[in-house]
Amino acid sequence: MSSKSVVLIISPVASHPPLGGNLQRVNEVACAVRQLGYDPFFLYYPLKRKGCTPEEREALRNFWGDRHYVAGIQDFGMNWRHRLLSSSKYWLSRFRLSKRLPRLINWLHDCLMHEDAYVPPKMVEWVQGFVEREKPVACICEYFHFTRVYEALDAGIRKVVDTHDVFTDRNHRISHELGQLHCWYSLTREQEKRTLSRANAVLAIQGHEKQHFDDLLPREMEVLTVDHLTRPVSLERSLGEAEVLGYLGSANTINLNGLRWFLEKCWPQIQSRVPQAKLVIAGTICRSLEDGPYEKLGLIDDLKDFYSVVDFTINPVFSGSGLKIKTAQSMTYAVPVVSTDIGLHGMESGIGHGLFRANAADEMIGVCVKLLNDPSEISKASDALKTHYCMILERSLSGLRRALLVD
Repeated sequence: MSSKSVVLIISPVASHPPLGGNLQRVNEVACAVRQLGYDPFFLYYPLKRKGCTPEEREALRNFWGDRHYVAGIQDFGMNWRHRLLSSSKYWLSRFRLSKRLPRLINWLHDCLMHEDAYVPPKMVEWVQGFVEREKPVACICEYFHFTRVYEALDAGIRKVVDTHDVFTDRNHRISHELGQLHCWYSLTREQEKRTLSRANAVLAIQGHEKQHFDDLLPREMEVLTVDHLTRPVSLERSLGEAEVLGYLGSANTINLNGLRWFLEKCWPQIQSRVPQAKLVIAGTICRSLEDGPYEKLGLIDDLKDFYSVVDFTINPVFSGSGLKIKTAQSMTYAVPVVSTDIGLHGMESGIGHGLFRANAADEMIGVCVKLLNDPSEISKASDALKTHYCMILERSLSGLRRALLVD
């Protein structure tokens, strides 16, 4: 048993490698728990059909050592709702019907989705055994999926949910914003209330999401805003010509729609006004992009390699919920961001401190051209962003520390 106070983190997504925004969030929470002096242990139960990939296993082993356990379906089994939904989606995909019948997928989700659909009995048994061996002082559930295990834990163990997003009617909200059907995890208001009410503390990643949870949950429930948790990273930067703007993201529909809008409506105009300008794109989104007047870096092992070569980043996103991790990551490296309002949700206080708002194409073009033509403006924005980010980080660490404190 560890000499430090143990905190169990249970997650449906891997903490490493942090290739997507939600994985980066789990990564940040794990590192912050360590930073606060606890000994975190990571239980990963992947909900995706292919399970844990070899790349994930290696990255998890490198970070966690023996302080993690990857549980597959062969270990825990599957809740019947999870099994039926997974099998239905698999066969629809096998016969290439998923894209033709999106309403059927949404209907299946609505019928089968339940706040406890992803908790097999053997997971509860494993957690109980872990508690007996390791005596954790707290447990953090990433997302809502696994909070049923809290019903089996002693009252003396602090129970926390890191929400990531608001899941009440999520599919309906995102579908409306996208103008097309969107299918992911989504709950009714009562389902979200039940699953979160099992905790002692709920972590919201944006102010307006905190307001939602405050309205949803009992008054005695502690809801804390914990947005940025990564320590700032210093980059070696020299004040020369500003030439490179960057985009880093995963290959989801929301990211692709936003980036393609920028490439069609903004990038040609920016190039014509600033001929030396370069656009660098990184992340899994590169796999879904055809070749064009930009450089595709693909997957990168170290984010520092990306942020050290760009002068500022863009986040042209027009739908979605939750904290936009690509904006938050850029703040971590003190790299200014030009973004739409959606990309700045929860980070509006940074506007004027290294974050630039631009919703229409002419606004996006104007801000990018201004920064590319004035390197000193980028330098000032970077300094302001660093100061602002450090202030937010301290507030978030304080919130996480409060959430983990046992009464």
